[in-house]
Amino acid sequence: MIPVTPLAPLAAPLAAWMGLAAPSSPASGPPCAACVTWRAEPSVAARLLDPPGSLAGLDVVVSAAAGTRAEAMAVARALAARGAAVALEVALDGAEDFGTLAQDVAAGAAAAPRVVLRLPADGVAGDELVFRVRTRATAVRAASPSAAVGLAGPPALLAAIAAREVAPYVSFAVADDPAAPPATRAIEWWRSAAPAHSVSAVLTETSASAARVVFPLVADDVAVARAVARLADLLPAGLTPLGSVTVCPADQTACAAAAFLHPGTLEAIALMDSPALLRIRPGATQAAARPLGGGRDVSLALARTPGGTDVDARALTGPFVLHAA
Repeated sequence: MIPVTPLAPLAAPLAAWMGLAAPSSPASGPPCAACVTWRAEPSVAARLLDPPGSLAGLDVVVSAAAGTRAEAMAVARALAARGAAVALEVALDGAEDFGTLAQDVAAGAAAAPRVVLRLPADGVAGDELVFRVRTRATAVRAASPSAAVGLAGPPALLAAIAAREVAPYVSFAVADDPAAPPATRAIEWWRSAAPAHSVSAVLTETSASAARVVFPLVADDVAVARAVARLADLLPAGLTPLGSVTVCPADQTACAAAAFLHPGTLEAIALMDSPALLRIRPGATQAAARPLGGGRDVSLALARTPGGTDVDARALTGPFVLHAA
């Protein structure tokens, strides 16, 4: 069974979004399943391919350490063929890896449209390092013009490199430690997080900021990664508060739970802690639930009432995403 931590006792960000936190808890944004990236070694990333099926919504950085570039590229191609978004990470100074990287990217651009260049941990943001970043990024884009190039490394070093006008060469940066992005906005900043072993823990982390979050993927969390990917279309970036709609247990006249407007489907989205008979105000014409732990949408029975529309979600077995129109 895929781990799904009960939502009520989670850390403040997700609890506050659901209206479960004490009034003094800080507010935060909605969770974003589409803002999750997993970083994995080739052997672990390959486990995402089992069982068969679409991997749409999954975003993976496959790390190619010395001697594993061919394996990493093969896994990247297999993941991309199943619908995953894939990036290949290589050491900036890895002569063996970089010697044929451009050719690999050109041959398998659909498999790895993004390349992450890992900066040396002891690097200094001087002219020499900046030159190497620009040179390698140029080589990748010359081989595959559609490829996006990113950098990974210590936050302080990334910030110093970003200040050296590398934006024309680099599209995004992945900080190794959770840190506030630097003042520059010319580069998209991704934030690294500690391992998360349940779907709820992942969503809690994403609600803390609007940045893309990178989680290390271990073998035991492969099912969690796949479950989060299946929520990406319901919990994309850009959910906005929907103050005119409330979703509460039917026996409550008021509640603090929030609803959000989906930017694509224009549905009302709410993350529910547990099965219940719900009431949507002012009303709805259709509703469905998608379990956080994985599985397909479940159509929910509706009943019009003077106070709104009752939605019967009592047959579900755990936390779920409600989407209604």
